Amino acid sequence: MGQTFENQKDWLKLQTYLHNVVTPIAEELDQNPQVLGECLQRLGDRHLLGLKVTTEFGGSGFSSLEYGLAVTEIARASGMLAFLQTQHQSAAGMIARFGSDSQRQWLPQLVTGAIKIGVGFSHLRRSGEPMVQAIPTDDGYLLTGTIPWITGYGFFERAIAGATLPNGDELYGFIPLKQTKQNTGGKIDCGEPLPLAAMGMSQTVVVMLDQWQLTKDEILVIKPAGSIQKGDRKNVLKHGFFALGCAYGCLDFLQQKLEPSQFNPLKTRLTQLRDEMVKASQELDSNFEQQLALRIQVVAIAQEYAQIALISSGGAGNLLSHPAQRLYREALMFSVFGQTSTIRNATLQTLIG
Repeated sequence: MGQTFENQKDWLKLQTYLHNVVTPIAEELDQNPQVLGECLQRLGDRHLLGLKVTTEFGGSGFSSLEYGLAVTEIARASGMLAFLQTQHQSAAGMIARFGSDSQRQWLPQLVTGAIKIGVGFSHLRRSGEPMVQAIPTDDGYLLTGTIPWITGYGFFERAIAGATLPNGDELYGFIPLKQTKQNTGGKIDCGEPLPLAAMGMSQTVVVMLDQWQLTKDEILVIKPAGSIQKGDRKNVLKHGFFALGCAYGCLDFLQQKLEPSQFNPLKTRLTQLRDEMVKASQELDSNFEQQLALRIQVVAIAQEYAQIALISSGGAGNLLSHPAQRLYREALMFSVFGQTSTIRNATLQTLIG
């Protein structure tokens, strides 16, 4: 994509793997969790499951923009793989930034996939009664409540769970991502994978915590109340790179379907939008409203291009195994991925007028 990376070796390694291995089996990845798991591990075999982890710990050391461009390429090849791997990449990045010395010792294994960790804290964005409460004890905290969304059940051994302290602060700590009962009576129950219309093979589950004892060693970080919302505002454009990758995947499909006179304007529009997203990500004075507008634009263009792909395929596009159907569902998912109330309201305002 015409971008120079500080770690050009890993960038080229990633592109080669996606082109040679992932893209040809994108439909199988969308429907087969075993193949999806194998492709996830192959990223680890190439030391590509720590893209945001510093090279000191064996990671790629990608910047925020570089990671955004990396997930663009992954989503271009397979939205399913992009969605699953970013859960682990987020966990690895948090451990690299906030982890204790002993927790950071996991990083080389996270980079290779020897240890895989998911995340479950999007519920901290919700207002009202906390969905998961953390009550202080002498040994740490008791966690009780429901995490409505953790992706990667069966792929990840554990997850970083989010909970709310009595004073409103945000606690992030490690829990097993499996049915577990403690000697003290604490329990973790994982529901059946949710029947998602898109990303169904990602094994997303509801996790219920009942008096789960989180020890002090299992605490990753405690942040002030409202930290997740501040981070969302700062990184409003971040999830837009998934939609950007989906739009490029649609273009790859449409290149064989459309006449040059039809295809070239679509390509030009997307290239211009990508350049604007890169520029906004690089500029220190880029404001929230500008990045929000770009986020809305890239979601809209991914949906538009996916609809063109679907319509150009005729009735075959309704087959679950058809590339256009996969792209259409990926565009759906990436339109709400990482959505906050601010993004939702702004998007609705754009759509409704």
